[in-house]
Formats: sequence, structure tokens, C-alpha cells
Amino acid sequence: MSFALRHGWRSRPEQTHPEVETLKNLAGVLARFVYFAYLWLLAFALLPLLWGWRPVVVTSGSMEPSVRTGDVVVAMPYDGQELGPGTVIVFTQGEKLVTHRISALQPDGTYLTAGDANQGQDSSPVDPAQIEGVGRVLVPTVGLPVAWVGNGDWYPMAYFGV
Repeated sequence: MSFALRHGWRSRPEQTHPEVETLKNLAGVLARFVYFAYLWLLAFALLPLLWGWRPVVVTSGSMEPSVRTGDVVVAMPYDGQELGPGTVIVFTQGEKLVTHRISALQPDGTYLTAGDANQGQDSSPVDPAQIEGVGRVLVPTVGLPVAWVGNGDWYPMAYFGV
């Protein structure tokens, strides 16, 4: 049996430069850091589920720059208390959840809301019965994969998967 068959297809070992090995090692350390940081953020976003809080992935830019697409707003259950302007709420609008900030309280008890990036207020007031939760914790970027899939952005999702 020849040397090449016994030791694989290469007849001599690959020569590597120390600089290349150092860069590979640094890239590996950086990749592990990013991976574990993502896992910690994910745990931080999901742990409040144990107390009945709800993590909601922001899928649009209507709350930028304070809340970006892919951020997770962790909302505590709404118990009917009166909320003031500036409070971030999660509410149902038709079939979807919306995360916006309260801009005013109406005399009839409904709330006017608006996204931070929007020029004006939302077109319809929010009845307290529509409120699902009150935003209490913001976990940055951990929901990006969910936002990408929801928006049909498959290229970043494929890159993230790699």
C-alpha cells in the first residue's frame, strides 16, 4: 500500500503559518463568545415565562431607535391598572400583536398609542381589554431569527444558521 493511501490523499502534511493559526484561534474564541452571549440573552428573554410574563419579538421598525427590529420586549401581564403616557404596551390589533408607546389617555378610558418612529398617533385608540401586557424588560437582538423568518428574510437567517 502506498504512503498516500495509508495517510489520506495528501502525501505530505500541510504546512501552516503561525499567523494563520493565531487568527483561527481568535476567530474561534470570538465565535464562542457571540454564541454564549446569544444563549444568555435568550435565557434572559425566556426566563420570565416562569412568572407568566410574555416575551414579544418586535418585527417592525415602528419603535426605533429605542426598540429595534429583533429586540424582545418582555411584558408583564396587564392587571387593569391605569397606565400613563410613555408606557410601552403590547396589545392586540385584529389578529396581530402590536408593541407601541402610550401617548395619551382619553376621557373614555381608552389609550392613544404611537410608535416612536411614526409621525403621528395610531389611527384607532386602544381599549384596556386589548392590552396583553406592559413592557418591563428589553432584550436586544435575541429575536432577530424570528423577525427574519416572519418577514421572509431568508438570507440573514441562512447566514445565522451557519
